[in-house]
Amino acid sequence: MSGNLDFMVYALWGRGAALQSELGLFIALVNLVIHLPFTDLPLLQHYELGELRSQYHYVIVGGGSAECVIANRLSANPNVAVLLLEAGGLETASRQIPAAAPFNLRGHDDWDYHSVPQSNAALSFREQAGTLLP
Repeated sequence: MSGNLDFMVYALWGRGAALQSELGLFIALVNLVIHLPFTDLPLLQHYELGELRSQYHYVIVGGGSAECVIANRLSANPNVAVLLLEAGGLETASRQIPAAAPFNLRGHDDWDYHSVPQSNAALSFREQAGTLLP
């Protein structure tokens, strides 16, 4: 049973995650069953990384919108090798299911950003920013 539970924890929260609580796991599993048909989440066991080369023509660091567009444009030429680097691992189900979002807080994909206090608005708050590149 432990191996199956570990697989479910990995599928929901990602590599290196620990079981948050039994109730939280149950709620996340219910949401997974309800929402999984509507996600474009690839099956983790069928995910394959591309072939890594020893040399590249272009190395782009960061997977933001601009960097992805640049990498896409450069890779349109089949004679050019482009490497796009981004922190993070495989996308997990908890990132696609809104009800599972609280389980991503303070996890291994959270960079622990805090906003700047605003004088005429809210005080400083914890801002969820991660290392995910779908």
